[in-house]
Amino acid sequence: MRFFREHSKLISRLFVNQIGMTVFGLVLTLAVMRAADNNTALTVGVSVFSILFYLFLIYNVMWEKGARDVVRIESGKEEKKPFFALKVSAAASIPNFVLALLLFLFYLLGTAAGLPIGQTLYTVMHIILGLFEAMYVGLFGAILGLVETDGTRYLLACILYLLSSLPMILVSVGAYALGMHNIYLFGKKPKEGAK
Repeated sequence: MRFFREHSKLISRLFVNQIGMTVFGLVLTLAVMRAADNNTALTVGVSVFSILFYLFLIYNVMWEKGARDVVRIESGKEEKKPFFALKVSAAASIPNFVLALLLFLFYLLGTAAGLPIGQTLYTVMHIILGLFEAMYVGLFGAILGLVETDGTRYLLACILYLLSSLPMILVSVGAYALGMHNIYLFGKKPKEGAK
């Protein structure tokens, strides 16, 4: 709990980026689906663009944090925290993990146990996850469209949503490490206060 309190601002910032990109991804994907008459290639392209833009925002947040932390560590004001970026990004992904685990639980109730309430709850949770992580909807929809049997498709959806936070976590860890070494991948990082 102490970790959450001490780093709540950064965790919140990562989570707010996801919510912002969810709105962006949802609007963009729905607009393209409507305009292009559900053209799968175009929908996947827009979804991939939304995901990459989201990861770029995460990259910037974590790179800046790494660049600030290295200065504090080198000056002796702060100790180096092992696995810091991993912990922060995993903490920001807790809502995603909880919803994905609920989706899997409802899959088990609906498909494995054959309970109608499980199938209904699975459908509702799938819609909620689609709204909560809308930048992935186009890509996941295309992947799920390749699977013919319902049970396999439902299980694959659970796996995709369980793994959906992995790119963000990996980018966070990598960006933080690059920030600690002052290596910026996208050109030269502007100095703060520069006009």
